[in-house]
Amino acid sequence: MNAKRIKHATIGLALCGLTGAANADIIAGQPVTAPVGLWTASIEFRGSSAGYAGELYFLGWGTRDDVLYFAPTTRDGDDDDDDDDEGHLGQFLFNNHESAIGSIASLIGEFESGSVLHFAYKIISPHSKRDLFRTDEADDRNNFAYDITSGEYGIEDLRRENHHYDGDFNDAMFDISFQSIPAPGSLALLSLGSLAMTRRRRR
Repeated sequence: MNAKRIKHATIGLALCGLTGAANADIIAGQPVTAPVGLWTASIEFRGSSAGYAGELYFLGWGTRDDVLYFAPTTRDGDDDDDDDDEGHLGQFLFNNHESAIGSIASLIGEFESGSVLHFAYKIISPHSKRDLFRTDEADDRNNFAYDITSGEYGIEDLRRENHHYDGDFNDAMFDISFQSIPAPGSLALLSLGSLAMTRRRRR
């Protein structure tokens, strides 16, 4: 492989729950931030134990508070003016009731050091409970929890003021991984090395 891959291992992640007891390093409101260098990223669906159906979207990337580079819309109807007043949701990733466990999606874009990746989670069923959480909204951030070491990413689909709120972040569970993009000089060296190996083999 030409790209060095940081694969975040799953620790204590199971359908029975993603809790502080299972992994004390998962933190509500922790931003997903690109490491030093230039990166692509992918996200894997690990399961759900929620009654509500929800969809995860990749909004784009920027700073802690703002999306500066918006991911393109990949699903019809995501920018409509419905009763959610949701605006731009960008790249559709997963439905917690319909997506296959183990499915992996590559996030659109290349991310520089310190770029914060933003997500949205949209409750779509039951209709009476429709809601939308966005990581670029300060009031919504604590519905997303992230472990910067393992890459675990969990969603809580109820707001804190709801008396059923449990804060277990297992309503939709994911792993986020970053893959480095070699600098142009590194690619040239790799190409030269491959050419030299080919010539030696021909001899």
